[in-house]
Amino acid sequence: ELHFLKIGNDLDAKFEVTLSLLSPDNRLVAEKSWVEDIKVPTFEETVSKGTYSLTERSFVVGPGKYTLRIQVREGESKQVAQVDRVVQVPDFADASLRISDIMIINKLSVEDGKKNISPYVSSNIGDLPGGFHLFFEVYNRTTLDTVELTYSVVSPKQLKFFTHSQLEPVLRG
Repeated sequence: ELHFLKIGNDLDAKFEVTLSLLSPDNRLVAEKSWVEDIKVPTFEETVSKGTYSLTERSFVVGPGKYTLRIQVREGESKQVAQVDRVVQVPDFADASLRISDIMIINKLSVEDGKKNISPYVSSNIGDLPGGFHLFFEVYNRTTLDTVELTYSVVSPKQLKFFTHSQLEPVLRG
């Protein structure tokens, strides 16, 4: 929980984020830290469940299994929250045709040829009025110029709700 202070006309909160990437033997591989400053005009925004802070950071590492540790320290109370997640960095050089992980996204835009992806941060997609969008990439080290993508939405009991196939052009690389 963030503690907001009244500064001028705004309510202000700060928190420090540390991302640590650990090897399977718990050795620190990479780490990044920064401070986030949140300013909101109303008290309602300080307690809103729909408000979040979206930040992007990246690490350049080789293929393998890592533990990503995310630690957040609240600026006023100094309380710390920590989450560890095991992540697998695939080796895309070892196969001729690969697909990335699938991400539920909020928005995808392209500016100057660069894709900008806004992830959907909630795990609840059931109440989205317009459905949801998925993002993934196909890595092609073959001479193929087209692939057939087939995807299905299944229930936890493996019941298919939706299946779709389509041909998609792919670039080499």
